[in-house]
Amino acid sequence: MLLVDQIKIPLQKAFPELAVFCFSELQSTSGYLKRYAQSHLSPAFCLALSQTSGYGQQSRVWKSDCSSLTFSTLLHLATPLHQIDGFTQLIALKLIESLSEYSDQSFKIKWPNDIYVDHKKAGGILVECVAYSETDCWLVVGIGLNNGLKEWIQDALTERAVVPNSIELGEENKIKFLMDVINRQLVLAKGFEIGYFKRYLVNYNLVDYFNAGESVIVYDKATKKSGFYKGLTDNGELLVTLEGQLCQFRSGAISIRPMEHNND
Repeated sequence: MLLVDQIKIPLQKAFPELAVFCFSELQSTSGYLKRYAQSHLSPAFCLALSQTSGYGQQSRVWKSDCSSLTFSTLLHLATPLHQIDGFTQLIALKLIESLSEYSDQSFKIKWPNDIYVDHKKAGGILVECVAYSETDCWLVVGIGLNNGLKEWIQDALTERAVVPNSIELGEENKIKFLMDVINRQLVLAKGFEIGYFKRYLVNYNLVDYFNAGESVIVYDKATKKSGFYKGLTDNGELLVTLEGQLCQFRSGAISIRPMEHNND
């Protein structure tokens, strides 16, 4: 296992514009950067070799151990918060691009923020706003990648227990992988503008976990409905046909599962 300084020193040299924080153990890398942002609104990166209180969408627990990769980045976007539609999906797409550089596995994105390998969840992304104005916003992008954890996890929606998949990323590649991820995120944040996701919709479709027309279950709060997957809009919003009507969703409070295998 890599040591803290083996990661921190190369990242500091590669990205002098970033405040880099690396810990052997930490409750949450995103939580750390959210506190950091209260007094320092400047780009930063935080990694923990072991994260003890990780969380995901809707405050769900994200389990990890020392074999997992858990890290977060504090990014600035020169775009108003209410106009950053598609940013989470672009982060997922850029993450897969980085993963594909260092792994031969086939990766998929399950809307809005999950990374899948062979129909099983292997990673997650959570984007949280920490500051905003009429013209810009600051976001903490948290990423958790399972790199070996074999513990059974119960899906809070389907109540089915599954073992998450593992991302095959060798120790010798982890630092180069992290550098690649950080660089892609910085480039994306700098170049992001209203309507940016539309340029990458074709790329997203190539790694979409769902197929157009596939039967799915849509979970919305305490309700669930069956329907048909219709892809994403130009802004990264979910399109599903429910009871014969085309419905559009943008909230992360919405979850979808395949009708047949319901894996998460």
